[in-house]
Amino acid sequence: MIPFVAILGIKAFNTVTFSLALAATTAVILYMILQELIHLGWIKLTRSGSIWLTTLLSFGTPYVFVSIDNRSPFFTQVVAVLFCALAFLATIKRSSPWISGICLAAAIMTRPNLITLWPALLAITIQLHSKEEKVNWKYYLRWSVISVIPVIIGVGFLLYYNFIRFGNYFDFGYATVNTGKWILEKIQAYGLFSFHFIPDNLFWMLVAPFKLPAECNYFLTRGMGMSIFATTPAIIYTFRKFKISWWTIGCWCSILLSIFLLSLYSNNGALQYGYRYLLDFSVPVIMLIAYNAGNRISVPLKILIIASILINYYGTISFYRGSC
Repeated sequence: MIPFVAILGIKAFNTVTFSLALAATTAVILYMILQELIHLGWIKLTRSGSIWLTTLLSFGTPYVFVSIDNRSPFFTQVVAVLFCALAFLATIKRSSPWISGICLAAAIMTRPNLITLWPALLAITIQLHSKEEKVNWKYYLRWSVISVIPVIIGVGFLLYYNFIRFGNYFDFGYATVNTGKWILEKIQAYGLFSFHFIPDNLFWMLVAPFKLPAECNYFLTRGMGMSIFATTPAIIYTFRKFKISWWTIGCWCSILLSIFLLSLYSNNGALQYGYRYLLDFSVPVIMLIAYNAGNRISVPLKILIIASILINYYGTISFYRGSC
């Protein structure tokens, strides 16, 4: 943002507009990912199918909710999804492992837990360069080492930043952050990550139903989270079928690792609409839905996508309407 602020001035620079521009860029990148998967023959969708699934991410997930808010936790996720998508696109297009690593490092410097996406990138690389089931382990080892170097450098910057701020390389400031008392109490009692948080986090992530209290003659969706299946029902297509290939297994590994790490976290996203941490693994989820959709976006999937869009539109509008 700094160049824009320097040119326009801090009062003239609109952070919401900037956030929406980044989210729109992410949509373009996701579309390019899907088109590349079609070109490789990994999925069988047409161009219109790519548009449907790009629309799903942009408007049928909490991405639309976080992209119109300029608060740092939400803006952080807009940036994170952008660099995750760039990392996947760079890998699928056989770019240098330096590029893939730099994009992933940028995502990790935004949200450190996104290291969980690296297995998917490695699996995509293996499938791209495997011929006649012969695995070139020497090449993959080299790719792994090079792609990890930017990540290590990025993590090093984060740790040094902690040292500058707090005199401790491993203190991210969460134990003293100016936030809700209940969050601080949990962190101070159990730490930033703990098995103690798993039941509560999985409930909000996978089970929590709609909460629509009638306030001001308007049903609000404010709360501590909501099941990803309730807010984005099209996600159920992720489980429609399973194919054993390097790239699909890699995507599933990254998704499951993300869910596991998020389930250990001391904060499920706090006051929000839906479960915004879904965005951390949204790119591999969309890729798997694209594969499971088959040759075209079927009528049931279209209905689920439209339902996801309407639910997130209503949820976003009602969240920002606020109470009386």
